[in-house]
Amino acid sequence: DKFLNPVLNARVLLNRFCTALAKNDYTYRRPNRRIEEEYLPSLEGDNGLEHLIYYIDVSGSITKEMILRFHSEVYHIKKAFNPEKITIVSFDTKIQDMWEFSKDENYRSLEIKSGGGTALGPVYKHIRKNKPTAALIFTDLHVQMMPNPRIPVIWVVDGSLKAPFGKTVNLPKEAKVKR
Repeated sequence: DKFLNPVLNARVLLNRFCTALAKNDYTYRRPNRRIEEEYLPSLEGDNGLEHLIYYIDVSGSITKEMILRFHSEVYHIKKAFNPEKITIVSFDTKIQDMWEFSKDENYRSLEIKSGGGTALGPVYKHIRKNKPTAALIFTDLHVQMMPNPRIPVIWVVDGSLKAPFGKTVNLPKEAKVKR
């Protein structure tokens, strides 16, 4: 029920990310022959932000302050972009908890428990099963890497490590508590 001020520039990061995901584009597809209008290219598609899944590493190497920082970033991204569906998944060696929020739902607090080792295998299986539009994985990257799930992935890393695929964003150390 408390959050840090966001240290990621979520608007810039997600504007780029969402623009790449957006399926809005002009089409030159043949129009319906029954409609007698001039033929002009038309904008077609949806915004591409149907289902985002946030995976929050809650292993023993992750401190409560890091979990607060990760959760704060998710909160600010939800508030700024409000996709159709958001799923928040906490994991260590297995999927611990899962919360789903529709576009119209708001959240202020989650009960996140931590401890244990870290494994990305359950995250990979969860991604493959649920087929989200994109995945954001909050971690310290002290883990054996999973295979590339072939969807857009942003790694939000507390530390200076870099993931072998997807986009890696390293969190700066300074953060101020916002109540």
